[in-house]
Amino acid sequence: MQDKATLLYEWRQIRLKLQENFTQKQLQDTMDWFNKLNPAVHGFNYDDMYTWPDIWEYINEGWYTLSGNGLACYFTLDFAYPSKDVELWLIHDMFYGDMYLVAYVDGYVLNRSDGKVCKYEEHKKDLHIMEKFDRMKIISTLKDRK
Repeated sequence: MQDKATLLYEWRQIRLKLQENFTQKQLQDTMDWFNKLNPAVHGFNYDDMYTWPDIWEYINEGWYTLSGNGLACYFTLDFAYPSKDVELWLIHDMFYGDMYLVAYVDGYVLNRSDGKVCKYEEHKKDLHIMEKFDRMKIISTLKDRK
């Protein structure tokens, strides 16, 4: 496992590359970086925002789970593009039969179980959106939990 300083540096580089070039390939590279982290046995409750870590806690404490990677993709996009309407969705993925968090921006969904960035319009029949979270809700909840 890499040390935390290296992980934070790599995450910064991912964000900077994303800022330079907003493409589906760069979105995929972002998701791939989180997917390469060793999955954890412990995590947080994806349906209880008060248990969610911020991005630094996520990377430092190593809570790398499927939903955690969705949350991390959300934070990465939000930091890279504060002017975009990035959302975090709790979905029931009908195709893969699982519930987890995904990031959504400009028609793209990051963090599906297959590890590929997808266009929402092409896969919306498979995605039952149970709840949507925007920047204001996430930030205010993170502030309230401390």
